Amino acid sequence: MDSLGRRFKKDDETILAEAIHLMQLFTFNQTTPSNKVREFIEETFFSCVKDGTIPLLTNQGVKPSSVVRIAPREMPFLTTTPLLPETIALRAEEFVSRLREAEILKEVSWEDVKKELNSRTLTETHAVQFMKWLTQENLPSDQVRQLLSTAIVILGDEKLGKVVNLGAVTSFVVMGKIPIDGGLPPNVLPLELGKSFAYRELESL
Repeated sequence: MDSLGRRFKKDDETILAEAIHLMQLFTFNQTTPSNKVREFIEETFFSCVKDGTIPLLTNQGVKPSSVVRIAPREMPFLTTTPLLPETIALRAEEFVSRLREAEILKEVSWEDVKKELNSRTLTETHAVQFMKWLTQENLPSDQVRQLLSTAIVILGDEKLGKVVNLGAVTSFVVMGKIPIDGGLPPNVLPLELGKSFAYRELESL
């Protein structure tokens, strides 16, 4: 994995193929006449794992599994959280499943999302992706509030754009029913963010 890390280029199919091949080499299948041989080899392999973590190829390069997450579905608004590529998750499924069973690799949690939101601002595109994810997650209301209050969005230019704190938003515009010629107060969701959502989705937030 160290060699792959030094040669890492995002979306490089050759690097991905090498990582998958390496993981398949350490996928331990059933042995005959006794499966105890396979269990012994597998236990020996995982007992060599230093500090309960192993290096994995992610969208951010090679990272220790303790900071790597696997996304159950697409989460493009996460740009700094190291995620296991979907190709690896599918083509090295047995190895990945074993890592998850051993809790060496974990799924993205709402705390991971909160941590990234705390570390940076969101672009308009990422804010819409984040809100769309939030409408589909069915999280408890207190977690939704925490995530929204952490999300700071910059509309337009990164330096000159309008800053929006999603946690301060309490209302949204119903298109065609509310005139917007006079502008919108800070507690109303900007049209740039709300236009991609159905009424029920915005109501759920």
